[in-house]
Amino acid sequence: MNAHINLDLGIAAATVAPGSELAGLRSDFDLINGVLIDLIDVFMDGVDMVSPWVDLLDRFGGRTDQAVVRFSIHIARRRAWDLAGQLAVAAPQQWGDIIESRDSATAELTKTILAPGPMLPVGLLLIRLRESNDVSRVIGLLGADT
Repeated sequence: MNAHINLDLGIAAATVAPGSELAGLRSDFDLINGVLIDLIDVFMDGVDMVSPWVDLLDRFGGRTDQAVVRFSIHIARRRAWDLAGQLAVAAPQQWGDIIESRDSATAELTKTILAPGPMLPVGLLLIRLRESNDVSRVIGLLGADT
């Protein structure tokens, strides 16, 4: 997701709506932002049903995790739109340098994501220990609202 949002999305937007056409894509781009944000709550409600520790954290933490995810998606997609704007006004021969710069920044962010420090893996292990390994049960729980 990191590479898709932080790199590919801006390139795709500038490619399908080059130059001055990019402004016409903005309302659809923003609409997708809203859809993604709305899906976070649906997704996390499902996680809460099958993960007792995550549910407990949400009850006591006020769903801070969702706020962080919403904020992260908002920031990443804003950066994608900024990249599209840079590319839209650049000459085609300048795209390589612009994309290379964003690719480097995205790679640095990836390093942080892949090496979050020792506490996250320990916390995730504790959460995982309380989750069910019964795939049929989990599917049943997740499909209960559909």
